[in-house]
Amino acid sequence: MPNENLPMPDFIDIDPEAQAAAAAAMSFGKTLTPPPDAVVSSSDGKLYKRWTEAAVIEDAWKEPANNGCVVAVVQAKIRSGYPNEHNRVWARHLLHFGAMAGQEVPNKDYKSMNYRSINAITTLIQATGFKADAGGISGKMLNFLFPPKNQPGVKSPLVGKAVMLNLSESPNNGKNAKTERQTGVDTYLPDVDVVE
Repeated sequence: MPNENLPMPDFIDIDPEAQAAAAAAMSFGKTLTPPPDAVVSSSDGKLYKRWTEAAVIEDAWKEPANNGCVVAVVQAKIRSGYPNEHNRVWARHLLHFGAMAGQEVPNKDYKSMNYRSINAITTLIQATGFKADAGGISGKMLNFLFPPKNQPGVKSPLVGKAVMLNLSESPNNGKNAKTERQTGVDTYLPDVDVVE
């Protein structure tokens, strides 16, 4: 839930080194049900499940967050014929402004969070046919793809795009967790029906 008391910041350019570091590091909503053939792994005694489903993007927006962060949100609906057909999933990609600019950040968790988020947004841009500048993603492009929610007359150009979602189900360890497990979107791929 966004904090309505925070100002809505514009995105800034993602530094080329921050984007490269995110790519190298990667070589909330309703929990979806992993299909029986989901890849299962374990780390530190915690169970993780990963799988891919086709979806159509219904909305995309940005919202402010605490501690110098902004959230890029993607709402997608799983397509017919997939294990979670007709269910919705919300991808929340949390970005820290300092880390986006390639600066050292005080909280070490922000570095990992930023790597995952920048990598996911980079794959989203590629999967939907938009072209990110080589050597970084511009704040202008991010503001175009993720306008503030419910801004009259403004709709994200991602709406209606078909993509493949690389999903993961993991333990939900957040202090405000309402479920034991959570589903997240790790990366995006071009839709299988439009790949030549």
